[in-house]
Amino acid sequence: MTTTSIDQLTTLLDRYFVGPIARSTVEKIHAERAALESNESRKTGEENALRANGKRYFGQLWREDLPEIADPLAVWIAASRGGGLTPRPYCPSTLVGSWSQSTPTAAAWTFVADGTMTTTDPSVARSTRWCVHRSTDEGGDDELRVSEADSSDHEAFFIATASANEIAMTWVSPGADVPYKLRRA
Repeated sequence: MTTTSIDQLTTLLDRYFVGPIARSTVEKIHAERAALESNESRKTGEENALRANGKRYFGQLWREDLPEIADPLAVWIAASRGGGLTPRPYCPSTLVGSWSQSTPTAAAWTFVADGTMTTTDPSVARSTRWCVHRSTDEGGDDELRVSEADSSDHEAFFIATASANEIAMTWVSPGADVPYKLRRA
């Protein structure tokens, strides 16, 4: 495989990371990616690192799109050591908007496309960030992850169904699984 051009890499980085992204950052990532093509053992090491560390990046747009990315190693370099780039969260448009929770208690949720959120649900009311991790298991549930700003810890809700008007999910909480039902507000 040949490496992507500077322009192609810029397009990839703009899609998967919050911008603006300095041209010098793009050039540095491009040079590191190009160097892998002349060093097969290093390239294999990076491919193995990408596979081995994937879980750490769940919920980031680039990680959730990984099978479709034209040059996954270039995006991996950017994500793992890209000079302070901030990955975009994977926030499906189906979930973006305002929701009314009916189960287990009444509450309001708002999911914004940039990964910010608010909720009045007392169990997770401190959460300000959200994203989705797509299940790779056949028949598995996607996972809605909510967290406080700048926290690597998250609460997991397993999405049983999600449509334009309803979300049914289960919070895997300490002590018991709790079913949640939200309707479009």
